[in-house]
Amino acid sequence: MKYLVIGLGTYGRELAINLSLQGNEVVGVDHRSENIEAVKEQLMTVYELDAKDE
Repeated sequence: MKYLVIGLGTYGRELAINLSLQGNEVVGVDHRSENIEAVKEQLMTVYELDAKDE
């Protein structure tokens, strides 16, 4: 399955990693670069994006 996880804080990070470990394709999105760095090796794709920025 394919999943998009928006927000890679404590809960989102655990969710994204667990989904990925189960063999799913996971795309993670967060506006904080430290959250991106924490998961970039474990997820297929990660984006740094601020959804509030028009």
